[in-house]
Amino acid sequence: MVKCRAGNKIMILDCCYAGKLSGLLSDDESLRICHWSNTQGVYFMMSSDKDVPSRFDPNDCTIPTFFTQRVIETIKSGADNDKDILTLDDFFNIMKDS
Repeated sequence: MVKCRAGNKIMILDCCYAGKLSGLLSDDESLRICHWSNTQGVYFMMSSDKDVPSRFDPNDCTIPTFFTQRVIETIKSGADNDKDILTLDDFFNIMKDS
């Protein structure tokens, strides 16, 4: 991530205990976003807190986790706003509210 020449990079962590990377704990939201403070332009979207497994349907391992489903749904449905470009915060809030 540090050597990538892109101005902004997004790492999506859809795994159990993803929040361990950032040390973030929040209320019981299952989605989070943070800026990696040591490296400018690197952002993370995480499916779980540092001590919480990601949510999935244990009865059907063929479908994505709930987090990945929300990412896909948000991309497919788009944003219902007048913006030409969405920020990562915009995308995250759309995911959270859907």
